[in-house]
Amino acid sequence: MDPLTDVGPTHHTEWQSCFNATRARAAYAAALYGTDSAIRDFDWAHVNVIYTTLIPAMNQTCLGRAAMVYRRSIVGATFVDYPERTNIPHGGLINLGGPRAPARWRRWPWTEVLHSPGWGRGMVDGQLWMYIARGSGLWFDPGLVLELSDTYDLAVFLNATKNYNPRSAGSKAGLMNLAIEQLAGHYDSIAFAYHVDGGCCHRMVMRELVSLHNFSRRCPVSSSLARGWPPHELWPCNCSRIGVC
Repeated sequence: MDPLTDVGPTHHTEWQSCFNATRARAAYAAALYGTDSAIRDFDWAHVNVIYTTLIPAMNQTCLGRAAMVYRRSIVGATFVDYPERTNIPHGGLINLGGPRAPARWRRWPWTEVLHSPGWGRGMVDGQLWMYIARGSGLWFDPGLVLELSDTYDLAVFLNATKNYNPRSAGSKAGLMNLAIEQLAGHYDSIAFAYHVDGGCCHRMVMRELVSLHNFSRRCPVSSSLARGWPPHELWPCNCSRIGVC
């Protein structure tokens, strides 16, 4: 279950015809998660990203033609069931995606994410940014999460719309610093359900997660990041191996 949008199993499964999904399932789960529980419970229907390098028999031509497969790799992963901007309110407005709905907050379970310090805003301005991605193999414990549609709604929540320009990267950095200053004692993370990015991932709605505390610029970037299979088979980042977290 996607904790941000309450979306269960995916409905775009054409990509699964591009390889022998039944035969590849156990080996893929073992390579990505490394636990017996994952091998037993992993289900292709619940992922929206895959790593094609872990599926040697993948027909890349077929995958490239499959519906709802994003053609560009994002932090090494391929989105196979992505939401399009044309299907959400304000999908053409940068940092203004989704409905202008009131904020809500709740405690989230371990959530799969994509993160790389050098990708996008990964560690820009001293903030830890992640994309929510079911099937990434990297888990984050978000704690108490403030849920919003997009960055503009954070400006509304902080009563800072006069100082925020959705088209300015510098304005966004200032807004996020204000959020850390005012919200870190109340929430652990901020989630954006319908982020429309100005630079990355054209056509795709990005689901972003930002940690308000407990992170650094050194590996491990956060003690709340882990590999494995929750809730009982998780281990921290192994900083002696490149790319583990």
